[in-house]
Amino acid sequence: MDRVQAEAVAAACRKASDAGEPVTRPGLDVATAQLESAMAQLETRLVRWVLAVGAAIVAAVKLIPGI
Repeated sequence: MDRVQAEAVAAACRKASDAGEPVTRPGLDVATAQLESAMAQLETRLVRWVLAVGAAIVAAVKLIPGI
């Protein structure tokens, strides 16, 4: 699910909730699972990026003479 689809699902859920309707539409569970999966992948990428940047900083500091 891409960002546009996720925003459309979220908007539909808000609209139904505001109208007092139950938010149990067919496919909502699938959309939720896909959104959670995308968030987990993003979190994993962010953690890997932070670790890589940290390792690069440590390596750069070790190159400084006298440290």
